[in-house]
Amino acid sequence: MLEREMHGEAVTSPPPPLPPEYPDLYGKRRELAKVQVLEREIGFLEEEVKSVGGHQPVSRACKEYVIRNLGKLLYE
Repeated sequence: MLEREMHGEAVTSPPPPLPPEYPDLYGKRRELAKVQVLEREIGFLEEEVKSVGGHQPVSRACKEYVIRNLGKLLYE
């Protein structure tokens, strides 16, 4: 700010105007790309759920085997 003296009093000039704010187009494009990736992933997951829904239920013996050996299967 510039200060000038006028009749014994200090007069300050107003600050320069701020430049206009421009929209953050790069940020919007990046967010749009993230949304598109998520929508594509949702589509893949929906297709996978449909395909899994068509399989026959697992037999009781297989379920029991997996439950008994879950620790071995995960940590080997």
